[in-house]
Amino acid sequence: MIHGNLFSIATKQLQYLNSRQFVVAQNIANLSTPGYKAVESKPFQDFLRRTESGLTMTDLKHISYSGSVMNRGRNYSHRSDHTSVSGNNVNVETELMKSGEIRKMFDANASVYKAFHKMFLNVVKG
Repeated sequence: MIHGNLFSIATKQLQYLNSRQFVVAQNIANLSTPGYKAVESKPFQDFLRRTESGLTMTDLKHISYSGSVMNRGRNYSHRSDHTSVSGNNVNVETELMKSGEIRKMFDANASVYKAFHKMFLNVVKG
């Protein structure tokens, strides 16, 4: 049942993008908090591995795993680009760029989801 898997993956990507946007918003909200360490979302592949996707890798070329062992706790890791005098390392420009990327990914996901939904309805209608 290929359409079920496609919708499932699209839904999981939307959950991931929501989580990633929350992390970006949290970083921006703590821009002036002394000692706050910015966090970064792990890649989507790690998110998929942590959830039950039902996908099976039959060839090493099918799914690229960039990390080693996944952290099953939080969906993000600490990063250290730069640090201000107060110990805060949030870079607002970087966070805003990430927010724009997330929006583009959300729009692309929604477009794919709509296209598959329309194709599925056309098949059902006959």
